[in-house]
Amino acid sequence: RSGVTGEGQLALADIEHICADLDGMPLGIELAAAALHTMNLPELRQTMQQRIKMLHNPLADAAARHRSLSAILASTWQTLTATSRQALAMLSVVHAPCPLAAAQAIIGSEEALVELFDLALARRLDDGTVWLHEHVRQWAGERLLSNFDPTIADIAHHRHAEWFLDWLAGAYHAMQGADSFVIRERLLASSKDIEAAWYWALTHGAWDRVSAAVPAYEALFYLSGRFFDGLERFQQSLAYVSQPDQPETKWLRVRLLIGQATLQRLRTSGQASEAMLQEAVPRAEQLADRQLLANALLRLGTLQSTGRYNASGRATLDRLRKVLDQQITMPLNELYVMESAYWRLMSWLELHAGRNEMAIAYAQQARELAEQAHQYVMIAHCYESLSAVFSTIGNFADSEHYLQQALTIYQQLRLTYHQTNVLDLLAQNADARGDYEQAQRYYWQELVLARECGNLDAELVAHINLGISYDQMGHYEQALTHTQIAMALCDKVGNTKHHTVILANLSLHAHHNHRHELALAYARSATEQAVHLPDLRAYGYDFQGHALLALGRLDEAEQAYHQAKTIRQQINYPVLVLESQAGLTRVALTRNDAAEALRRATPIVEHLLAGGHLYGAEETLRIYWTAYQALVANHDPRAEAVLELAHNVVRERANRLSDQTNRTIFLNAEFNRLIMTAG
Repeated sequence: RSGVTGEGQLALADIEHICADLDGMPLGIELAAAALHTMNLPELRQTMQQRIKMLHNPLADAAARHRSLSAILASTWQTLTATSRQALAMLSVVHAPCPLAAAQAIIGSEEALVELFDLALARRLDDGTVWLHEHVRQWAGERLLSNFDPTIADIAHHRHAEWFLDWLAGAYHAMQGADSFVIRERLLASSKDIEAAWYWALTHGAWDRVSAAVPAYEALFYLSGRFFDGLERFQQSLAYVSQPDQPETKWLRVRLLIGQATLQRLRTSGQASEAMLQEAVPRAEQLADRQLLANALLRLGTLQSTGRYNASGRATLDRLRKVLDQQITMPLNELYVMESAYWRLMSWLELHAGRNEMAIAYAQQARELAEQAHQYVMIAHCYESLSAVFSTIGNFADSEHYLQQALTIYQQLRLTYHQTNVLDLLAQNADARGDYEQAQRYYWQELVLARECGNLDAELVAHINLGISYDQMGHYEQALTHTQIAMALCDKVGNTKHHTVILANLSLHAHHNHRHELALAYARSATEQAVHLPDLRAYGYDFQGHALLALGRLDEAEQAYHQAKTIRQQINYPVLVLESQAGLTRVALTRNDAAEALRRATPIVEHLLAGGHLYGAEETLRIYWTAYQALVANHDPRAEAVLELAHNVVRERANRLSDQTNRTIFLNAEFNRLIMTAG
């Protein structure tokens, strides 16, 4: 490597002694070979032996291998110019292989870096990054503290923080584009350096630099599925600006609140996130920063429009629209992104309001803006929004088409978390149309992917939904198994929303196994826990109704079903409103009040006979059976038509089950069996 040659037995003996002193360590041998640029073999051998003796301390003896390495490093150190010594010491602040530009910026001398390469003290890897072996880095770090003025270390850390935070901030848009995976991998490879730069800047008051990097840091945590790490980082960072008293710290606090709220929403319910954003919005207004205010309103609108706070979502988006119409000064690309996000949220609001055509139009508009901005992640989000609309109206062909489009983008960008989400939506679509085996294939794909990347959240969701899928198929034993696995995972993850869903599912499983007191206890726990989750609270009340009805507590059952129905009307879930209406019908039937049962069943009957679907209902066939019973009790001739529709649904779903055992289980489920033997 060095180009230096030796002759004869003496040279060979020197080489053997040097290699023996270095205990055959590749790093030491490489450093020794590089040192032959400045000394010959006998000199190198003599210098090393002297250094090893100097390092030997019988009272505190380091490992022989480390003494040898330190000896060759000390020998090489003596041959370096003063500039190169300082360069090596300054480069020790880097924790992992770093871009060449970072190394040059930190040491401030290209010539010194070349000398470090020549002497094998630093290495240029195949990917172009600069790397110091950990032993070299630690040794150089000790020299930085002991051999130089403290200002040199300060300069090194300052340059390190400046370069890595600027690099992170500049990668924000690229992380959303076609090269997202490559950019993320480079950043994650330098995660220790980014973290060190982040905390150095916080402790030294470099507020502007940290503030500029917040959106990109949030995006990196989000796109990589590292929500917990991001929450911990931002929560710790907020402590540095808990009482902001200058504009720079106020800006930083708002950006940190926005980032933490976004990651918090993905981990737990929206209540904590809303509190953060409710602080961020007025602070952004006080700063008179329209772009920052628009971002805070956008995140709050996202929480309110796609979560549980639909009533206030419109007001927040109206405020956002006014801010956007004030011609905010920002790059055109960023404006497209903001507008795309706004119209996607408007699509969600229209969907919740039952205005499906407008929802489609707004989602298409959002997609066009995302395409103009070349924001592939946002394009995929728009496909998911379009899929949601078509799923709601029962058009599963188009819904699946858009989900597959989104999945393709996420696969190309290698966004594992997003892939698991789309697989889950594909599975839910399959469950809704009664294609249980296809749904379970999607869930298992989601599960495998989640386990491969260590995403406990996605693994938990897959088990929850596998439990629901098997329950709908009538395979109650398998359903309970997956729900219990989900509960065990939930104890590790600590997600309130998921825990509420699991409690509701356990109630339904207990009900199907005729353990109605237990079912009632689970349902009540779910309802209490879902105080800020109206959609789940409605399930809790509905399942309370099931248990109370089975226990003969009719007045309480009726009240529970009414509460579920009211919530579902408020959040505009028409199919689930019919499911609660079916519960009320069963109460009337149990009271032998045929006329009231017919009155309550009429909206369901009219919906079914008009060709309406029940996609998304928890117990589709039970709704059919309830409507049929109410009609029979009143000798209504429409009973046969409803029964025929129910027959068709059972036959269609049974025919999709290729496994004979699964088909038998499905056909023997209580209401499926009753339907097929009636008439």
